[in-house]
Formats: sequence, structure tokens, C-alpha cells
Amino acid sequence: MSDVLQPNESSLPAARHATMKFPTPVRVRVPGHRGEIASIKDALGFIDQNLPAELARLPRWTFAHALLLEAERTGKSRDLKAAVRQLRQALSNEKWLEEDDDA
Repeated sequence: MSDVLQPNESSLPAARHATMKFPTPVRVRVPGHRGEIASIKDALGFIDQNLPAELARLPRWTFAHALLLEAERTGKSRDLKAAVRQLRQALSNEKWLEEDDDA
């Protein structure tokens, strides 16, 4: 039966998507947290663990979170780019995005 999926066919893409790297790491400077967010997993962890509850409820953060989950689900580069763009916007609004002076 050709329409029956093998167990590995559905599980491997999800594992691969969870570790999707960003095209360029996002550098952050947050009180108590300085460094880079380099993957979907890093970004979701940052939002889930480092944001105060009052910020996590704001539309800019809920939208970033939803876009990251969608990029993780689809594995498409356009979805990843949209998610990174929204994450950068949310970080910028909080004055947490560390921009390069050279850019």
C-alpha cells in the first residue's frame, strides 16, 4: 500500500525543522542575558523562558512565537525569514536588539 507512511518519513522532517538555523544569528542584549539567538529552538526558548509574562502576551511577541512555530512546522525558508524579521522587530521594540554599528 503506497499511501501508508513509514514511521521515519513523518518524524525526520520535524526533527530537522526544530534545529533550523537562522541565516544570520540575532544578537541580543537583555538584562541578565547577552548573546546570540541562532535557531528556531533558541528563539522559542528565549521567548518561553526569558520574557516576563506581561511582555509575552503582547502581540509582537505572540506573533513572533506563532511565526517561529510555523517555520518549524513547514521548514520553508520564506517562513523562517518572516519569523526572524518579526523576532528582530519585537527585540528592537524592547531595545534588546544589538545592532552592528557597521551596518
